[in-house]
Amino acid sequence: YPIANQNIDLLCHHNDKYLAVDLVGFPGAFEGYYDTGTYLLFQRLNIPILPISYQEWTQHKLKFIELIQEKLN
Repeated sequence: YPIANQNIDLLCHHNDKYLAVDLVGFPGAFEGYYDTGTYLLFQRLNIPILPISYQEWTQHKLKFIELIQEKLN
């Protein structure tokens, strides 16, 4: 999802709260991770970023979905 001229791997929204998920190592053009400036930009937008290894995401997706739900509640 494009936000503030940045591409987000996964944007979660619940009860007026947002959480951006950065799948670090996701194959393709956005395989890297965000720099500090991007984290600060999203902090100013009140959208926290949760970095997750793409490999861990694929192996433990339900665990991370629960973590995302906790952060949005």
